[in-house]
Amino acid sequence: MLNVTAVTPAAAGYLTVYPCGTTKPLASNVNYVAGQVVPNAVLVKIGTAGKVCIYTSAATHIVTDVNGYVK
Repeated sequence: MLNVTAVTPAAAGYLTVYPCGTTKPLASNVNYVAGQVVPNAVLVKIGTAGKVCIYTSAATHIVTDVNGYVK
């Protein structure tokens, strides 16, 4: 369980969080416009080598907090 935040993106776009080593899904987890700070809670499986990948469609700072782990 993660809290993912897009911080002051350069343009409108989205973030997609997914297990590393898998195909990026077509769904987004966070949608934003330029200059916003937008958080969202995300439940995602852990991928290859215990990693989670984050794709962003526009340049942005990303803050990620791990809230918990379920086995």
